[in-house]
Amino acid sequence: MKVLLLHNNNVPFSFISETWGADVDLTTEIIKPSIDDSDYDVFLSHELERIFSSNTFDLIILPYSLSEYNPIEYTGLIVAAHIRLTPAWKHTRKPFLFVGPEEVKQVVKLSEMGSLLFSPGIFTTRTNSLSNLVCGIKELSTDDITDSEFHEFLNRIHIPRPTNYATHHSIANEWVVMRWTNDIINWGEYEIPSIAFQAFTSMLYLKYLIAKDGSKEQISKNWKKNHGADPKINGISGKKIVYIDDEHEKGWGKLLTKIFEISGAELYIYDKFKEHKDREELIANIEHFVDSIDADCYLLDLRLHDDDFDKNKGEISGHKIAAHIKDPKINRARQVVIFSASDKVWNMKEDVQKIGATDYVLKESPEANFTKNDSVRNFNEFKIAVKKACELSYLKDYLNLLKGTSYEDSFPLNNYIDLALLNSKNVLNSCILNLNLFIEDNADKGFELTDGIHIKKVGSNWKYNILNMIKVKKDNKDGKVLTIECLRDNSESIRYKKAGGWENAKYDDTHRNERRMAKMVASLFYYYGISKTDCKKYLDLRLERNTFVAHEGRLTSLRFEDLKSFFDDVVIKIILKDNLRDKKE
Repeated sequence: MKVLLLHNNNVPFSFISETWGADVDLTTEIIKPSIDDSDYDVFLSHELERIFSSNTFDLIILPYSLSEYNPIEYTGLIVAAHIRLTPAWKHTRKPFLFVGPEEVKQVVKLSEMGSLLFSPGIFTTRTNSLSNLVCGIKELSTDDITDSEFHEFLNRIHIPRPTNYATHHSIANEWVVMRWTNDIINWGEYEIPSIAFQAFTSMLYLKYLIAKDGSKEQISKNWKKNHGADPKINGISGKKIVYIDDEHEKGWGKLLTKIFEISGAELYIYDKFKEHKDREELIANIEHFVDSIDADCYLLDLRLHDDDFDKNKGEISGHKIAAHIKDPKINRARQVVIFSASDKVWNMKEDVQKIGATDYVLKESPEANFTKNDSVRNFNEFKIAVKKACELSYLKDYLNLLKGTSYEDSFPLNNYIDLALLNSKNVLNSCILNLNLFIEDNADKGFELTDGIHIKKVGSNWKYNILNMIKVKKDNKDGKVLTIECLRDNSESIRYKKAGGWENAKYDDTHRNERRMAKMVASLFYYYGISKTDCKKYLDLRLERNTFVAHEGRLTSLRFEDLKSFFDDVVIKIILKDNLRDKKE
């Protein structure tokens, strides 16, 4: 029988100095941390890894405590739990024998982990006689415990959360950083970020969570090569991302920096959490930070201060910061993605609605029992959320453009932006109506046709001779205008004559619709300098409104990208031109 005796020179001397007989192959190991070993889990994992790396034992004997100064710490229970919960050491099912003068009921009463002593494969003895001990172990069953007995152990044992991991929030953060970095992302040609996980992976509480609720599937050697996630987020090159998370030092900073570097984006991390113990002071400082960067996406954790875990402390920090980011007085179109370790999904959905966030991503945890495919899906959801936010950030730029101009309070433009923020195809028709309304209002209120020869800008000296300069093509059946174009000079008339079907636009009272349409296109072309190609975008948008949206009620085939193109090429030129004129005046 191969026996391992673990001790700290706190077992009877005969156990160490005398022979145990021919039937017992004894190995003794001293477990004694140095003064520099501040993390007991790390120390134990290192020592036990050394012991079990090349040895297999039938029975493990140890005292209740291995502490040199405090015998009621019962660190022997911690050692046994580490061995039970570390599959790499291949002793998870081996029997244990605790030796010492203590009464079991007293140990159970004083130790949070005392229930381990009542789990399968655990034996105890109070003898201090080597001969009695040797006789006793020969009568013990040294068979490995069964899988069902191991599950009984998991259900019976209580492993307290370390004091430096006060919440589920902290565990989940380090877990998902490690999971994504080591198991899920296929880094390929990219350099893997250097993140130290030793302290985390050595933690007894984590080992317990993994054994009880952890990953359903082991990661095979070839799995990442074939199925791992691509770290690159396509479509965000040149974008700016702000990251606000009090756990950024747990590896998130390094991991996200590498992901966004690969994706061609810039990451800005708020890193002054330790400087502000007061929550309101912290919030104010973060608000100043976010306002200093014109970001395309704000990645935001919700619980950023210890007070956020106290229900009596009021609204949590993340909510207040999100409200500031989305403040209409600043820019309501700034994009927020909640990136948090909440263990209640329904809470996250409520937070999205409350904050007006673009999306949310739930950081997985060992308790979530994710498979590797679940984890890949979780990472890809993160990528999609960030990309979506960056894609919608153009609406933030539109609001910034409107600020301080005569169009800042424009109903159709603000309504269009608010609808586009919903990013739903169900609002596309309404977006088209609002863009048309803007062009029509601008032409109706800002321009007039005088004497049938000139178009004039209201309130200015600008006017342009349009005699025979606006051509229309009409439907032969009902005479409705099919399309309209403006000439830059009379020399272009020859081309329209050769093409056939074109005639000069009419501006008299019997052709009011034609006159109005001519005024709108003429204002775009002659005053705002919008090209014929882009004027046609307006005519196409008008036709879509008149034929499908307003009359048939059919969902448009246009996409948000089409409307963005129209805004960029037509609406922005109107805003810039009028703003420049307003400044001159």
